[in-house]
Amino acid sequence: MQLDELSVTSSPREILSVILGWMRSNREIFSHIPFSDDHLTDMLKLDADIYPVEYSPLYGAEFIHIRNCFKRYKHGYKDQNGLSRLLRYTLESLLFFEVDLSCLSCDRGGLLVLKNEQENKFFYECRQCGQLHHVDEYLNLLDKKLAGPLVPATTLDLGLQTQQFIASIYLKENIIW
Repeated sequence: MQLDELSVTSSPREILSVILGWMRSNREIFSHIPFSDDHLTDMLKLDADIYPVEYSPLYGAEFIHIRNCFKRYKHGYKDQNGLSRLLRYTLESLLFFEVDLSCLSCDRGGLLVLKNEQENKFFYECRQCGQLHHVDEYLNLLDKKLAGPLVPATTLDLGLQTQQFIASIYLKENIIW
């Protein structure tokens, strides 16, 4: 199945399945710049079944917009940097859970929830400015060196960390700026 065969009512999981299938069948392309710079091959290694794809905002009108953007590349649009960014944005929208908090650095809403597997700690990442904020403290981590890479929080992680997320939201709303 191809992306343009999916309907407006397709689920985020169906959309992800088609995109990952296409990427896996063209894996060699994604090991080269600019795709390697966006770590797209790393996302191919993730087990999509354990991520909270059902909560993705990428469905309906948002999906139609993304699908139309991909159509430009299908019809000869040659901007590989743009395609790489579009794929990264799309995969992040499908795999990463987003919370309705604002970045402390740039004030953009909608932070991604990431997990550092080595430290078993959770972080918020701003899509706009890239700043990381520790979930427990909701503090900016400009100078902190992390042990190991960050990955999207899985559905199980999110279920186990619900109280932590609620507490951090409560703290954020009650901080005096």
